[in-house]
This record gives sequence, C-alpha cells and structure tokens, in this order.
Amino acid sequence: MAQFCEHCGTPLHMTDQFCPGCGRPVASGETRPSGGAAAAGEKKTGYQSAGGQKDWDAFRSAGDPPVYYAPETGREMTVGNWIVTLLITCIPIAGFIMLIVWAVGGSPKFPARRNWAIAQFVIMAVFIALGIVLTAIAGFSLASMMNSGTLS
Repeated sequence: MAQFCEHCGTPLHMTDQFCPGCGRPVASGETRPSGGAAAAGEKKTGYQSAGGQKDWDAFRSAGDPPVYYAPETGREMTVGNWIVTLLITCIPIAGFIMLIVWAVGGSPKFPARRNWAIAQFVIMAVFIALGIVLTAIAGFSLASMMNSGTLS
C-alpha cells in the first residue's frame, strides 16, 4: 500500500521524515488509500495545478502556520541523457546554440541540464577572461622588451 501524508495527502517515500508537501513530521505508520484524497472534514492545504507546480498560498489563511516544502525538481538525468547531451555539445556551432538554449530556456523536465549549461558558461567566461589577461601580459612584456632593445 502506498504511503501518503496524513495532513495533505502528498505521496511519501518510505525514507521521508517530513512531508515534502506540507513539511510536517511523518508518523511511521501513516498510510492512506491510494490517490491521497483527504478524508471528510480535513482541511486541504494545497492543490496540484495542471502545470505540476504546487500553489499552497491559494489555500492558506492568515492564521495557518507557514508551509515549508521542497520545490518539484523534475526528472533525474539518466546516463543516456548525459551521453546525448555531451555528444550534442561536441558539434561545433549546434552544440554552442544548444548550450544557450539549455541555459536560458532549459527544460523543466531536466533542471540538472540547465544548471550544467549555466556552469559551462561560467567556466567559459573565466577562461576567456584569463586568456585576455594572459595575452595582455604577454603583449606588454613583448612591447617592453622591444623598446628596451633586448630582442634586436
């Protein structure tokens, strides 16, 4: 039998100590019939919208305690997804364009790919800045050697 939160009906993983939906502690024997529907008379603390994002504030009143929950993170990237991602980024122009698409737009299904693409741009910016600084240092050194007559 599936395990659901006693307070909000959110599905629970067997290792959860707190409900990811309402943040309340999970009793070890909490179970509810599949579907997680709230029993009659229970106050509903949130709903699942069509886009999959939980909108808790729509149901909270001013007297309710704050609701803490982890945001939905999407699907996990499999090894196959990562292989395809890396192969696409190896294609010279298309890979750079896809990196921009993943960093800016991204897919809500794979937030790890979006974060990875953003990290790639940060690393590129650091290396470009480092290259500019090293080129400037080498240029100034070469210019000073030419002016001092060391290379003539």
